[in-house]
Amino acid sequence: MNENKEEKKLRPPYLSYKTFDNFLQRLKTDGIPSRIDRSVLGSYSGSNQILILTSLRYLNLTNDQGEPNEKLEKLVKSTESERKKTLKEILIASYPFVFQDKHLNNITYSLIQEHFIGAGTQGDTTKKSIRFFIAAARDAEIELSPHLKKARISTPRKIGQKIKREDKSGADQISDGQTSPGQRPSNDWQQLLLSKFPTFDPAWPDEVKKEWFAGFSKLMEEFKK
Repeated sequence: MNENKEEKKLRPPYLSYKTFDNFLQRLKTDGIPSRIDRSVLGSYSGSNQILILTSLRYLNLTNDQGEPNEKLEKLVKSTESERKKTLKEILIASYPFVFQDKHLNNITYSLIQEHFIGAGTQGDTTKKSIRFFIAAARDAEIELSPHLKKARISTPRKIGQKIKREDKSGADQISDGQTSPGQRPSNDWQQLLLSKFPTFDPAWPDEVKKEWFAGFSKLMEEFKK
């Protein structure tokens, strides 16, 4: 029975905080629906729809059926100063494994990473979850450890952006997505698409899991083509 409870445990959000905040701003403009489901998230990609829904549940802004509560209403409708106060309260309640650390004022990135892994994050989602938390904490004007402020958390590069990388011979190269003569085309675009696809989370509701498998199967079919 304990194993079943563990499987249903929600994991910290790992979508872009900007995407999440933009959604909240849209609710402020359009109003909060009686239920937040995929039918009101049509302007977002399938993966972001899943991540928004699970983030709302993790932050205790909706129940398992997607019905919003007073916390979400207060967060969306309050003034800017009240919004920051409400967001701070939500974060403290949602991230006890961070705020209960007695060394929070000078916590290191490695230590907060351990806390997030202990909360159920895995692989690349750990970095994304920490990135979401730090951005949300800054938005709520929560004083962060100076070690977190200086931590470099890489973000995905824009398509076509030139990046510096090292080849097998040790020489630095600049890549802009073009292949040099005689060089085989890479499958970077496939890896880019996969990186945008959310990592499967056993804590998702069955309906969300079904949508994830359908979307992943469709993506694999596109790769075959």
